[in-house]
Amino acid sequence: MKRLGIALLVLFIVFSVGCGTKKVETSLKLTSGEYPKIDGSTANIPLAIALRQAVTGCDKAEAEAKTEFTKTSNAYMALVQESEYAPDLIIAYAPPKVAQDELNQSKIKIIKTPIGRDALVFITNNANPVNHLSTEQIKDIYSGKITNWKTVGGQDKKIEAFQRPEDSGSQGLMRSLVMKDVNMMNAPKGYYPAAMGGLIDALMEYDNSANSIGYSVYYYASEMYEKPGLKFISVDGVKPEKKTIQDKTYPYLNDFYVCIRENTPKNSPTYRLYAFLTGQEGAAFINKQGYVSVN
Repeated sequence: MKRLGIALLVLFIVFSVGCGTKKVETSLKLTSGEYPKIDGSTANIPLAIALRQAVTGCDKAEAEAKTEFTKTSNAYMALVQESEYAPDLIIAYAPPKVAQDELNQSKIKIIKTPIGRDALVFITNNANPVNHLSTEQIKDIYSGKITNWKTVGGQDKKIEAFQRPEDSGSQGLMRSLVMKDVNMMNAPKGYYPAAMGGLIDALMEYDNSANSIGYSVYYYASEMYEKPGLKFISVDGVKPEKKTIQDKTYPYLNDFYVCIRENTPKNSPTYRLYAFLTGQEGAAFINKQGYVSVN
């Protein structure tokens, strides 16, 4: 029942984000029965849908119906479980520390290969006059040292800084890429939206929306859940966009990975799909779907 509940929730996410995938022909062909069980991060759902379409030849409706992503931490934990529900392959961002610690202790080892590049981005309302922040200013905001927008060139208003739950991929990125050895402040309970879309909605709907700031990954915020009235903040003078992510001039970059179990047979459909995604044809496929390939 729990698994069914997760599946229904994820299918709701798939249809609510309105993701657009591009039909692309690939040399790798698998039947629907051969196709591996796949799990992963929310921002990689459109890639998974397009991948199933391209490899099996199914239509988008079928690909959406069979795409059940349980988010970053859950996907990694499921991959190293000996269960009939365990995925064969995952496409996901780096796991948060709590999940990585469990992976390190697991007797089942995984192969984790980067295939795409994304970025952690900061979002605020268009009504906020602040367009640029430095790394130090962001650290000071999220550690609680800076509490008023006036300090960073904005209006004399309290900063409402939204975060993500500790087991989320974007919270892990926030800690590892930005805060590092600086402790994050404890935000009010309502400032930790469980879903990525929930954070973006909160930035739009908060009563004093010009006061709020939050973070997400670039692809999700720009392609999957783009909302009018919000804007990306430039960091250290660099605006987050595909060009600055690809040429690595934007500072908060993070890769996403394709992962399989180390003991996956090399003649299996799972390994063949892994080999496709880590090769040149896979890189071209990833770019055509609007992501940024690492190759």
